Formats: sequence, C-alpha cells, structure tokens
Amino acid sequence: MKMWLLFSLLVIISFKTCLSEFTWHRRYGHGVSEEDKGFGPIFEEQPINTIYPEESPEGKVSLNCRARASPFPVYK
Repeated sequence: MKMWLLFSLLVIISFKTCLSEFTWHRRYGHGVSEEDKGFGPIFEEQPINTIYPEESPEGKVSLNCRARASPFPVYK
C-alpha cells in the first residue's frame, strides 16, 4: 500500500511539472513557433471593382478573394 501511494504521488508530481513547464513556455513565447502565435489575415487576391446593375435577372454577384492567416481564415 505504501509503495502504491509513493508511486501515485510520483506520477502526480511528474504530471504537474510537465504541465507547468508547458504553460510557462506557451505564456512567455519560448519554444513556440511563429506559426503557433498566429498572424494575418494577409490578402493574396482581392475582389475587383464591379458595377452590378439592379435590373439583372440573376440577382447574385460573385467576388473572388484569397487570404492566408493563422488560424486559417474563414470566408463568409
């Protein structure tokens, strides 16, 4: 029983140490790549100016846009 308690305590301490190291590195930027920090959006392709006639029977306009960012951009 004593041995099991010591083993459990050792596992808990090891886990807490790993977790605190990870948190410290994430908070202060050590060991974090530029990709993980996030950036953007950076527009690589923007829509062209378009005049849309209100009388158009289609009723829709399509514009092209391309961007990169971290986290990945969402287009709406």
